[in-house]
Amino acid sequence: PGRIGLVGRIFGDAGANIAEMVIGRKHDAASGRTIAVMVLKLDDPPRQKLLEQLRRGPGILGVASVEL
Repeated sequence: PGRIGLVGRIFGDAGANIAEMVIGRKHDAASGRTIAVMVLKLDDPPRQKLLEQLRRGPGILGVASVEL
């Protein structure tokens, strides 16, 4: 709980616009836990500093950026 607000605040403070957000859950067989998954579509590629800030966020297990 609270990760959507955290991510939104980090992007908002950086002036990065989230065009679309999809959230869901994934079962992690290794730990037996269910983890949350979030995919964002941005107007512009994120700066490395923004990605690093996300990685340091509490409860964030991983961050990846893909440009299509």
